[in-house]
Amino acid sequence: MARTSEDHWQAYRRKMLRETEQFIEWGLRHPDEVNWIPSWPVGKSRVPSQVARWFYNTLLTSGDEGGLRGLWRRRLGRRR
Repeated sequence: MARTSEDHWQAYRRKMLRETEQFIEWGLRHPDEVNWIPSWPVGKSRVPSQVARWFYNTLLTSGDEGGLRGLWRRRLGRRR
């Protein structure tokens, strides 16, 4: 029987949930190896939005490990 796109989506969704669950469990067992990402309730941060965008863009995007982004990632404590 051929699988529908809904079947594929549900299989993919189950896989994402399983991997997320495994990651969260690992992080709870190894808190010293998890990068802390600061957060504030919406509208409560004293950090300008431009600074917040720069921070999250620098920390969460890939590439440029040897350049300026890589330098800031190392300073911010992101593990490879």
